[in-house]
Amino acid sequence: MVFVGGKLIRPPGALVLILLLLTHRQASADGGLFDNFISQLMTTAATAQNYLEDAYDQRQGRGTEPPLPPPSSDSLSPVLIPVGHIDLADQPTTPPTTTTFSAGTSTTTTSTTTHGTRAPLPFWNPFVWLRPKEPSIPYNPDTDLSTPEIAVRHGYQAESHTLKTADGYLLTLHRLPCGRIGCPAQGGKGTGQPVFLQHGLLSSSADWLLSGPEKALAFILADAGYDVWLGNARGNTYSRKHVSFSSDETAFWDFSWHEMAMYDIPAEIDYLYSIRAQERNDTTRNLLYVGHSMGTTMIFALLASRPEYNERLEAVFALAPVAFMGHVKSPIRLLAPFSHDIEMILKFFGGNEFMPQNKIIRYLAKYGCELTEAEKYICENTVFVLCGFDKEQYNATLMPVIFGHTPAGTSTKTVVHYAQEIHNEGNFQLFDYGESENQRRYGRASPPGYNLENISTPIALFYANNDWLAGPMDVANLFNQLHRTSIGMFKIPNDNFNHVDFLWGNDAPEVVYKQLLMLMQRYKVLLKSVIKNMSNANVASYLAEQKKTTDKDLAAEWTVLEELYNEKLWNELTIKLDAFVKHPALQNEEALLALYHNFIASFETKINPYGLVEILTVVISFLSDKKEAIAFLEKLKDKVKICDQAVWMCKVLQGQIHLEHLNQLDETKKIIEDLKDILEEAGNVTPVHGKYYMLAANYYRLVGQHSDYYRCGLQFLGCSIDTYPKDQWAQQAFCLGLAALLGEGIYNIGELLAHPILESLNGTDNEWLVELLRAFNSGDIVKFEQMKPKWSSIADLAAQEVKLRQKISLLCLMEMTFKRPANKRTITFDEIAKEAKLPIKEVEILIMKALAQGLVKGAIDEVAGVVNMTWVQPRVLDRKQVAGMATTLDTWMSSITSMEQLIESRASEILTN
Repeated sequence: MVFVGGKLIRPPGALVLILLLLTHRQASADGGLFDNFISQLMTTAATAQNYLEDAYDQRQGRGTEPPLPPPSSDSLSPVLIPVGHIDLADQPTTPPTTTTFSAGTSTTTTSTTTHGTRAPLPFWNPFVWLRPKEPSIPYNPDTDLSTPEIAVRHGYQAESHTLKTADGYLLTLHRLPCGRIGCPAQGGKGTGQPVFLQHGLLSSSADWLLSGPEKALAFILADAGYDVWLGNARGNTYSRKHVSFSSDETAFWDFSWHEMAMYDIPAEIDYLYSIRAQERNDTTRNLLYVGHSMGTTMIFALLASRPEYNERLEAVFALAPVAFMGHVKSPIRLLAPFSHDIEMILKFFGGNEFMPQNKIIRYLAKYGCELTEAEKYICENTVFVLCGFDKEQYNATLMPVIFGHTPAGTSTKTVVHYAQEIHNEGNFQLFDYGESENQRRYGRASPPGYNLENISTPIALFYANNDWLAGPMDVANLFNQLHRTSIGMFKIPNDNFNHVDFLWGNDAPEVVYKQLLMLMQRYKVLLKSVIKNMSNANVASYLAEQKKTTDKDLAAEWTVLEELYNEKLWNELTIKLDAFVKHPALQNEEALLALYHNFIASFETKINPYGLVEILTVVISFLSDKKEAIAFLEKLKDKVKICDQAVWMCKVLQGQIHLEHLNQLDETKKIIEDLKDILEEAGNVTPVHGKYYMLAANYYRLVGQHSDYYRCGLQFLGCSIDTYPKDQWAQQAFCLGLAALLGEGIYNIGELLAHPILESLNGTDNEWLVELLRAFNSGDIVKFEQMKPKWSSIADLAAQEVKLRQKISLLCLMEMTFKRPANKRTITFDEIAKEAKLPIKEVEILIMKALAQGLVKGAIDEVAGVVNMTWVQPRVLDRKQVAGMATTLDTWMSSITSMEQLIESRASEILTN
């Protein structure tokens, strides 16, 4: 079916067959059969179009248009700037080449020509849908310019470097050594801290510039004074050469993002440092790495497999990080079942390039996606179909530029590697070659996972809720795997923000790049000053004094801290300090404050913000003046404000002090209410959640709000049960059990009964409470009455006997409804009175209460003295209730089988009549 004049028509079957055959033929490097077919089709359409237009004009009594003037010499043409060239034969002895692009080296002017007009063709013209319309979006020259040409056009100096990887690929590395104000104004070329930007799947270095000055991250960083380097992975537009293979050969495309990680990134990092050493004699290892999508996958794989590169990076900033892929929403998941079927992959995607640049992409870009309604739909969705789509962030005027540079090409194997991860439960692992080849390559039948324990570089994870490739749950899994090496998780405050919005979203500069620059500033190398020298001297003096202790083990601990400090291994130092502050010799206010003021304070802005808060939690707990502790935490919040989780943790600690030491209930309540919505909208469970729910539960228990205490207590168990001390389980279980019975609106008691914490009451004086909870959950009033001697010994329960009786009566009604089949839920008042042990006159009131609270749905027939139940509130079921449901399902299946047999036996009779 195709669109013609706004309607769908069915093309001839032969044409469909030709199109299908051609689209499954792989294009050659210089334009394949499919491209030639499209070109010929367009030529034919244009010829027929002209003929129809002239004939139509003549019939309407119009003349033809005057001939168009020849193209002006001043008409717009692409700016061509030669790039460095490498003779492959001389590659081993030829040094890497560099081409410099400077603003003002070339000038272009544009001229406009007014064309004649003619009446629009009638809607039935069969070639209207193929005719390019006048673009409503102005042509943007960036569409057809290379990365350095785009930079030059906007007034930036740019460089193009060519380098060779250890396995022979020739990569192009682009560079913006300074901002738009010029290198002299910034103190010279490359004076800023280096930052490396690595693109994602099917992309190139151009992605970081397409939004233009003040919006594109590369330009923003250059203007901020950074020395910006832009990588290009093998196989994309700028890195399609090899010393031995042509890009037409299958061997050239035998790589995935694993090879990019093992060869491309190391070669680019090493080259970057060598150039800076040549230019400025700068040997500082202070590179900041910013990756998007596959660019993050590559750096995670590199740092996990080659730990020595942790020492060559100051920090990593991961935008839409992709590692674990257990919760992917993208249609790429549909490839997962076929990721091990090599024949299928080769048949549909080819054994070489997955998605090369072609004339169709260029054609769409040239005309601003304005060909037809069908093609407009493609333009608005194709780029986003793998990544998610956010209409609010969509910039229509930028789309032709994006289509001019994306997709930039990659290997089929790269996409298959991602599909394999999805197929293998989302594991972050090496490529799966099949059992036999895996055994040869890895020494095992299945591919090994990447060992993230090897990563020690500080890493910040930026994620969005609407990201189809890097969803919140997978990013949270990655965060947990990285342990303390993660600077933190930073959620984009826009629920519709998606995978590509990190690059081209309208709000990206405000909601992503602004916070990113704040984080990067923490790792910016500062010039040495008298103050810093004095600080270092004070630290050295303090550590030297501490090492004089007679405790040899403690002296050894101080020595390790000194070594980590001198080597600036901030992550290792954070981990070490977290354990060290709990050393018996330091468990007093004076020692811990001295440790903070003389040592930790000198580098507190350089370590993981959340890790800093956890370390200082111990220090704060020993402060005798609790109001001083509150003030200390207030200052700490300002120091760690770049990390949401660290700020939340500070507030929770303040709440604990208000509640447990100062008895300031109003202040505690305010903190709980302020954090409630924030944590619920966080998108994933963080280490702060468990501590928050414990704070809230303790507050609600103290003020007697049983329902809120029960809910927060359960949420706490769901977050922190593994770290909760076992000797406190029984007390917590008892309190939660009482809250379940006394709490208003608590009818889902099965949730607590299913939790292992109740087992801690076995063998204790309170073991009866579990049995009572089971009686309530099943609405067993007889059991409730039998256990009265036990539960009435608890003053709170005895005082609420009437409410307890009402609650179990409601649960009894719910259980009666639940046990009955859906077609037999008409219950008489007499049956309810007997089961609930109520006078008949109170039954209708009981039913009305259940209906009002949304526990059941139905209609009361007062005349007949029955209630027709249609629904009962879902609850967590115990084993007995599950068994009852299984029986109900068996009965239902038997009824279906009987009906099926009846239809089969009566089919002929029904059909003949």
